[in-house]
Amino acid sequence: MDNTKWWLDSQTVQGALLTYLPPIVMILGVFGVKIGDAETQAIIQGVVGLVGAIGACLAIYGRFKADSKITIEKP
Repeated sequence: MDNTKWWLDSQTVQGALLTYLPPIVMILGVFGVKIGDAETQAIIQGVVGLVGAIGACLAIYGRFKADSKITIEKP
């Protein structure tokens, strides 16, 4: 059995990648998406909180579901 998988199939990696969504929301302003300052801050805070929670849960769930074990010590 080949105990490897493509890196993007890892739920741990997917959870970590979710943390990149808030900066993407901020970058939308550079491309002409007009959102008021108060709304921008509310959206960013909401996205940061939601994505952070989802990303952390997905990373933890992915680790528990993973087939291979991890260790602190280098094998």
